[in-house]
Amino acid sequence: MGTNPPGEPTVRPPTPRAAVRRKLFHPAWLDTADGRHRAHVLNMSAIGACVHARCVHRVWSGVTLQLDELTLKGRVTWADGERCGIKFVYPLAAKELDQITGY
Repeated sequence: MGTNPPGEPTVRPPTPRAAVRRKLFHPAWLDTADGRHRAHVLNMSAIGACVHARCVHRVWSGVTLQLDELTLKGRVTWADGERCGIKFVYPLAAKELDQITGY
């Protein structure tokens, strides 16, 4: 691997995701240690989701995501402002993911 010219950022090839993400904009509730918050799921896979909610997202904290009748428990794996990534404790079945995302 060569070196970049001075002042140029290092470019790394993208790493493959563990699961394919599906874009959506689905209203939800996010339960955290601080209470219940209105949220929107921005994308989802069988193993996790990207969520927007106006609350403090503490990395590695346990959360519960409520989408319609489906309740998903997980952990915050990253946070950036009002967005966070959640990894589910138990992966979604393909049928459940299809039902939520409309595929």
